[in-house]
Amino acid sequence: MVAMGKLTAAKIRNIDRPGRYGDGNGLALVVTGPGKGYWVLRAVVNGRRRDIGLGAMDLVKLAEARDAAIDLRRDIQRGIERRRGAAGGVKSVHFAFFARAGRAWRYIPWIFT
Repeated sequence: MVAMGKLTAAKIRNIDRPGRYGDGNGLALVVTGPGKGYWVLRAVVNGRRRDIGLGAMDLVKLAEARDAAIDLRRDIQRGIERRRGAAGGVKSVHFAFFARAGRAWRYIPWIFT
């Protein structure tokens, strides 16, 4: 396992070109513009490679991103799948749901006009 620690706060401040800057052990900073970017953890979950977002670089500091990456890796090894976007067990709604709902509305008389 590759140790984390390739990036430092000074290196992050001096990054001026967009790109993916690895810190080690799957943690990377994806820079999209000057002073803008986000942290991602690349991991294998259920046999599939995933990029798990950890937050924007201006909100999540380097040490916090490293701690979050370690916690997520532990959860993955234990078989716990955490989804950042589905807080509180909220189910995602797919396009098919809206397509079926849209067709159903055509047959309901409009009483709220």
